Amino acid sequence: MTAADGAPPLKDRRLADYVVDKSQRGRNRAWLLAWLAIGPIFRSGLGGTPMRAAFLRAFGAQVGAPISLSRSLRVHFPWKLTLGNFVVVGDRVWFINPEPIVVGDATIIGADVVVCSGGHDHRAAAFTRTSAPVKLGSRCSIGDGSTVLKDVRMPHDTEIAPGSVVITHATRSSAEDRS
Repeated sequence: MTAADGAPPLKDRRLADYVVDKSQRGRNRAWLLAWLAIGPIFRSGLGGTPMRAAFLRAFGAQVGAPISLSRSLRVHFPWKLTLGNFVVVGDRVWFINPEPIVVGDATIIGADVVVCSGGHDHRAAAFTRTSAPVKLGSRCSIGDGSTVLKDVRMPHDTEIAPGSVVITHATRSSAEDRS
């Protein structure tokens, strides 16, 4: 018997069968370990935004200028991140990006926002990975405490209300209707 959403019952789940495909990380283990080692320095506040932008670029991110990056920013895989010119990233923002995340020019990302290009099929017994890229257009505003999930493509000039969860392609009119 399955749940109403089609997921198998918990007793039939086989998470032991879940395999992490490490080849899709985009870099080798040494590169990933170096990024993890630099994390405390990245978030320390030393050198401010210029140093954080330099670290991201050194690890393969495409970072525009000028840019404002909070010291509490967390990035899973910088080599899969593109930040346009004049981007502002608020406090405690987390980019969880097993697939590329692209942020357009002059976009503002509020505090406590999560942008996640990863996911899993909770209906599959082995919790199969279902990641997809995220693209945020130019001149967008993502409200504090919002979550943007995989496979979202947000058009230019879109505003997302604080606390929103964006699970499908946003449109300017749908975002304005919620305010």
